[in-house]
Amino acid sequence: MSDGALAAALDREIGAVLTRYGAPDAQYALARDGDVIARGVSGAADASSLFCAFSASKPVFAALVLQLIGEGALSLGTRVAELWPEFGAHGKEGITVEHLLLHTAGIPGWFPLPPGALSREERARQAEALVPEWTPGEGTGYHSVSAHWVMAELVMRVTGRDHRAALRERILDPLGLDRMRLGVAAEDPRRPRPVRRIGAPRPEQFSALFGAAFSEGDVIAAEDAALAHAEDAEVIALGTPGAGVVTDAASLALFYQALLHDPAGLWHPELLRVATSEIRNALPEPSRAGAPANRAIGGFVVAGAEDVQQSIPAIGMSRPVRWFGTRVSDGTFGHRGAGGQLAFADPERGLSFVFLTSDYLRDVVRDEERALEIADAVIAVVDGF
Repeated sequence: MSDGALAAALDREIGAVLTRYGAPDAQYALARDGDVIARGVSGAADASSLFCAFSASKPVFAALVLQLIGEGALSLGTRVAELWPEFGAHGKEGITVEHLLLHTAGIPGWFPLPPGALSREERARQAEALVPEWTPGEGTGYHSVSAHWVMAELVMRVTGRDHRAALRERILDPLGLDRMRLGVAAEDPRRPRPVRRIGAPRPEQFSALFGAAFSEGDVIAAEDAALAHAEDAEVIALGTPGAGVVTDAASLALFYQALLHDPAGLWHPELLRVATSEIRNALPEPSRAGAPANRAIGGFVVAGAEDVQQSIPAIGMSRPVRWFGTRVSDGTFGHRGAGGQLAFADPERGLSFVFLTSDYLRDVVRDEERALEIADAVIAVVDGF
């Protein structure tokens, strides 16, 4: 079958899923063998639209850290305090680069935003004052932006380059990804679509997931902080390394193709294999009601075996939950992002797929179910050709 027929089938099946969820403003792309073979749009988005990837940014920035590890400038065992002595205060002297990549560093709650985060010096001062919530390496919790901000400082210390420039010069430009950027100035036309919040806040879902009381105000404040990466000009320009990549779906799909094939020779081959395949953090993930974290050092989540699928009854979700759906191969790796972003590569099939949207689903169950249905629809179509 031709790629044209495949694209038509994807349009039909993904479109059917999106229609059930309100036809959001969205863009998607499927790639294999280093090329985009199908792409589509929904709602008011078009082929030129750019989106904030939110937490789907994490593997992009981790790719820079992996490159530095391969060059010997860092190692997985490098303690942050070796390069940044002041960071070791308050029990953080044992935090390593691997802890940061695996979300086991114990500092998940730090979320620096302007005006306090505009200065590198102020961010460093805040990081140095952090007190770990658990002994580093002995627990896990989702580090929304904190771990990547620490790694950004390490990048500056070992390369002498700002984290945004280092990512562009070392990863994005060599891969020809000129529509992907971290840190987009206010005057730059490459800005993400503004976010539209869909539905009402659901504090009961957050309370059930995290086992703590959340008010409507708490949920809105968390949303405001997250969505600032697509809405606030200063935050977009700041280039939050774990949440601020601005891209289109095709560019992010091609980034994953580079991880599958490494045509530019950017990474040490064995390190890249480990980074994309070996689960080094299978601890229960609090933000997924205790499902395994399944994190690898490349900043990815790995799908893992089907027999670890489970439901999340705490939020009223009875269908099996598995990273990237039920049809992908066990070795599939990728990352989700706030409000519905989805990016993954299935090495068995040689495919990478990305779905980006500017419609932020506030219902956690619907957000999860939409992502799983999209992923399952994509693999079902691909396997049918």
